[in-house]
Amino acid sequence: VGQILRNVAHELQQDAELENETDEYFFRKLWNKTKVALKKAGRKIKNAAKKVTPHIKNATVKVGKSIVKAVLPIVKQKAQEKAVKLVTKFFAKAMDGYALQDYNNQIDVLHNLCTLMDQEGKRLIELGEKLGAQQYTFFI
Repeated sequence: VGQILRNVAHELQQDAELENETDEYFFRKLWNKTKVALKKAGRKIKNAAKKVTPHIKNATVKVGKSIVKAVLPIVKQKAQEKAVKLVTKFFAKAMDGYALQDYNNQIDVLHNLCTLMDQEGKRLIELGEKLGAQQYTFFI
């Protein structure tokens, strides 16, 4: 989940189109770009799993491999669902701030949103590492 959030933040920061968008369409376009970035991040999880799977295969027996293969789609789905919930909360917070005129312009909204997602992603990754999970970075 943390890596998904960081990927989405990175993808949105790299999108120059959003910085030039008019106020009227900004949040719609931002949300659409975020959905695309979430899908890309989900694909990256799948690709990372493919890279990790040979190592797991070598280290486990057939039963272990079948468990990993069975669980991986569920893990991917749950991670994406959790990431979407978090992104939705970040959007609500950004829209509230925009409505209250806490931001000077939409670029400030974009940068704040990306910063929130990146920080939360980093926090979740660190929490996972503390819990003993191995970090497999697939961030490009």
